[in-house]
Amino acid sequence: DGSVDMPGLSYTFTATTTTKVLVQVNIPANATSCAFCGNSLIGFDMILNGGLVARFLMDLSNGMRNLMHGAQVFTVGAGVHTIKVSVDGTGPNVIFGRANTLFPSNMIVQLFPQ
Repeated sequence: DGSVDMPGLSYTFTATTTTKVLVQVNIPANATSCAFCGNSLIGFDMILNGGLVARFLMDLSNGMRNLMHGAQVFTVGAGVHTIKVSVDGTGPNVIFGRANTLFPSNMIVQLFPQ
């Protein structure tokens, strides 16, 4: 697994009761141009307390950039929890998080105690 944690895309919180969690993620990606290269398969994982809760994948054409995004709702019990995002890609070199300064990487976490 060649995944890399995205700087700034982690959040630790304490739930005092059963809580629904909505996580929304946006990550710009830029596939560097290379002659005769095909598409890159890129994606990101949402990881809760060290375990995978969601994976988002997309194709990115050679020399192109795009905004990866995804959202997931899950439920946690009382306690301390950490959500983080990691990225990975196969194919030509891909730059994550700096592809477009107008759309920086971000993660929105909303907590809904039940």
